[in-house]
Amino acid sequence: MKKQILFAAIALALSSNSYAGENQTVKWTGSVYDKPSSHTSDHFHSLIFKNNETMEELDIVDSESLSKLHHNTNKNFVAEVEGYVTSKFLFWGGNLVVTSYKVLEESDAGPHTASAKIPNIGRGGSR
Repeated sequence: MKKQILFAAIALALSSNSYAGENQTVKWTGSVYDKPSSHTSDHFHSLIFKNNETMEELDIVDSESLSKLHHNTNKNFVAEVEGYVTSKFLFWGGNLVVTSYKVLEESDAGPHTASAKIPNIGRGGSR
């Protein structure tokens, strides 16, 4: 029992992050781009923010206007973003929610790749 509590405390300590604090505002400059694996013709975008200062990459979540901008322009950006990092527990969380941004530079995101279509085999599959 004591080992389990100790293990849980260590895991929790290791999962803590070094950001401004849970849901405290951060203001960073960095690159915003789409994960290559999600930049497909299906247009499901998984944006990443790479901090210019620390070179750390964070998933961008719940930032609809930034996703729309990327989707409509098919561009990657260098931007000054303001937002907060979600709380982190073990390997969940630690994502960036962008509340406002200012685009400093644009670059082409490259062509969309063909989406991987999973065949619909139906119930029970085929043999």
